This record gives sequence, C-alpha cells and structure tokens, in this order.
Amino acid sequence: MRPRPDAAVITNRRLIVVRHPLAAITLEDCQWRNVLSVHLKEGMMGTTFSVLDRNNHLVDIEDIPKEQIARLSQLSQEMRE
Repeated sequence: MRPRPDAAVITNRRLIVVRHPLAAITLEDCQWRNVLSVHLKEGMMGTTFSVLDRNNHLVDIEDIPKEQIARLSQLSQEMRE
C-alpha cells in the first residue's frame, strides 16, 4: 500500500493524474482528444482506472474507492463524446 493514494482530476480538456511516490509529487496528463480508450477493472479492494492515448501511453490509477469510480467513469465518458 502506498503512503498516499493517487488522485485523478478531470477538466473539460484533460485528465490529470496526481501521484505521491515517497516525498515528491508527480503529474501525468492526457488531453481528451488524444484518448483512445478508457477501461475499468474491479478488484477486491478497489478499482483500477486505465486510459490509453494515441501514443500508446497507458495511464493507470489503482485502488480507487468504489464510491468514486462511478463518477470518474461518468465524467470520462462525457469528456470523450
């Protein structure tokens, strides 16, 4: 288990993933116009949210609580339309 979980921020143009490895903070972002697919994989402890962009770059956000995954999925589908 990580000290702090990853977080996802959705805007009308981007998906931004905030990661907290050890003491630093890193950001990954994808523009919605470059997203090819969005997938959800449910597990026992949480859900993994995966985004594949046109450059074959895969962004995974692991262990998302089930309460939050429904809203994240809904917003990601709206942004892709």
